[in-house]
Amino acid sequence: MLWKSKSLSGAPKDRVTCSRRRVARIMRENGIRATVVGLYHRNPKRHNHYRRVSNVLATAPKPTRLNEQWVADFTYLKTKKDSWVYLSTIMDAYSRKVVGWSISKTRDSTFTCTSLAKAVRSRKPRSGGIFHTDQGIEYAASEFQSAVKKATFVPSMSGRGRCLDNAMAESLFHTFKTESYYQRRFLDIGDIRKEFVDYVDFYNNERLHSSLDYLSPKEFEERLS
Repeated sequence: MLWKSKSLSGAPKDRVTCSRRRVARIMRENGIRATVVGLYHRNPKRHNHYRRVSNVLATAPKPTRLNEQWVADFTYLKTKKDSWVYLSTIMDAYSRKVVGWSISKTRDSTFTCTSLAKAVRSRKPRSGGIFHTDQGIEYAASEFQSAVKKATFVPSMSGRGRCLDNAMAESLFHTFKTESYYQRRFLDIGDIRKEFVDYVDFYNNERLHSSLDYLSPKEFEERLS
C-alpha cells in the first residue's frame, strides 16, 4: 500500500511503501480508527438473489404506451429534526409522469412497497409491464418482489455496469433537488413531504420535458387520450 504523508510545513514527502498490517498496527497502538470500514461484505446469498432478477429493461424496446415500463428509485434527504429521511418514487417511462411516491424515516421494503401500492391504485396497469429498479436491498427484498409480481409486472433490475438503465428515475431526483430541495433547509419529514407534494404537482402538470416535445406529462397523456 502507498501512503503519501506531509511534513509539518504542509509540503508533500516522497511516497513510502508500507504494508497494510503495519498501518493497522500503528493505528491500533495509537487509538486511531478509520472513518469508513466494512464498505463491502461478501454475501453469496445476496448475489444469488440478484441473479434471479434479470435486467429485462436492457433488451426491451422503448415503451409505446402508458404503464408499459415503470422505473423506480429512492434518495436521501436531510432535515434538521429528523436527520435523514428517504424519498421513493415511481415514474412511467413513456410519459415521464411520477405515478407513485413515499417518504419515510425508515429505509426498508415497507417504504418502497408503499410507493408501489400508491402507483397501482392510481394507474391500474395492465399485466405484463416491466418494473425496473436498481439492486438496492429495498427492491431486492422478497416482500417487494412479491408485491411487484402481485401487481402483474415483470421485475427487472440493473445489472453490473448497467447503471444508465435507471437514469430516468435518477434524473427526477436531480431536478427536484436542484429546483426545490437545495433552495432552503427543511425542518422535519412533514416539511419535506409538503415540499415534494407541491413539486410533484408542478413536475407532472406544468414542467415541460424536451423528450415529450416540450409538453408536461399531463399534457402528453391528455393528447394520447
